[in-house]
Amino acid sequence: MKNCHQRKKLKFALKMLNVKLGRAKKSLAENKADQNATSIKVKKVNTAYTKLENTIEATKQSLIKQADAIMKAKFAIDKAKLKHENMMRSIQRDTDRGKEDREEQKSLQGEADKLNVSIVELSQQKASLTKTVAADTKAASAQAQAMKTKVDAMLKAAKELDAFKVVSVLVQEGAAPSPAKPSYEAEYGKYMHGNYKNDPSVPIIKELVENQHKRVKAAEKLLFALQKKIRDTEDEIKEVEHDKTRLEKEKKKADDASATADKKADDLEKKASTSSASATKFLNSSITMLEVELQKQKDKETKTHASKAKAERTLKHMGQLVQEQQAKLNSENGAVTSSEDAQKSVEDQITESTGALTNMQKQVSDSQAEEKAAKEKLATEEKGLVARIKVYKVAAKDLDKHKPEIVRQHGLQPEL
Repeated sequence: MKNCHQRKKLKFALKMLNVKLGRAKKSLAENKADQNATSIKVKKVNTAYTKLENTIEATKQSLIKQADAIMKAKFAIDKAKLKHENMMRSIQRDTDRGKEDREEQKSLQGEADKLNVSIVELSQQKASLTKTVAADTKAASAQAQAMKTKVDAMLKAAKELDAFKVVSVLVQEGAAPSPAKPSYEAEYGKYMHGNYKNDPSVPIIKELVENQHKRVKAAEKLLFALQKKIRDTEDEIKEVEHDKTRLEKEKKKADDASATADKKADDLEKKASTSSASATKFLNSSITMLEVELQKQKDKETKTHASKAKAERTLKHMGQLVQEQQAKLNSENGAVTSSEDAQKSVEDQITESTGALTNMQKQVSDSQAEEKAAKEKLATEEKGLVARIKVYKVAAKDLDKHKPEIVRQHGLQPEL
């Protein structure tokens, strides 16, 4: 009964704590809503304050630039008349220089035409020399082949002397390596000065080889002459190319100079025409426009000063509003913190009470289980006792029925 009463008391306390928690949550939500609204307002006010500060700073910079622009405009007006005079002098100079460049262009073009004639002549000369080199190269190739044929014939005749060679015992075969590709002169000397048998055929063969050698030398001389002619002609072609290149450079230089002079003349003539129109326009409108612009800048500067003064006054009032809103936000931050602490305290109490209730419920459940087990044990014991009593009664009745007469007369009872 005591546990039941405590459990009811705990449930009631827990119910009241939940009600208190609901109130705490509602209070916290209201405080947070106020805090959020005030925070938004503080941000807006701070943003407006910062924007106004930036506007004032930008206005200061603008005033500096406006003052600088006004000063420059005054200087520009003073310089305008001097500029017009310079424009007129420049137009006259451009006109005179344009005439000079036009005459220079005509002279340079005539020089370039003369150089072109010489270049054409050199090109024709180079073509003729190139044709000659081609023909001589072809002839030299044929002569080289003819010379090779004669060398082969000479060597073939010389090899007939191999049959009459006298081999010396003092010379070891392969003692000295021979060149991989000996020249025909080396081969000719080797055969003409070799050691041969005293045979009448040897002089005849040597004479034949010598005649063949003379034919080879004649062919070689002719080949060298053709090769020299080719080299001389190629050198002459190089000289012609050098002269042609030099003249082409001179012609290009003359053409470029002529084109430059022509372009300069065109540019100067166009410039003089354009400058004349610009000078007229400048004379009629530029000074007046600068004076009008100067007055606009002065008016703008006056308005900017007024705008800056107004913004500074507004900034002062805005600063007070920022302080008020910040103080209000600080107060609401404290209220939110207090509400959060109160809610946490109630939640802690609920947690503690819930734990106590759970423990008590467990204790009650354990007690009920023990009570049930005890009742079941008692019922079992009672059932056994009743059975034993019943058996005892039957036994006693039977004993009483069959006891001796003496026992019945004296009222004796058996010991239990």
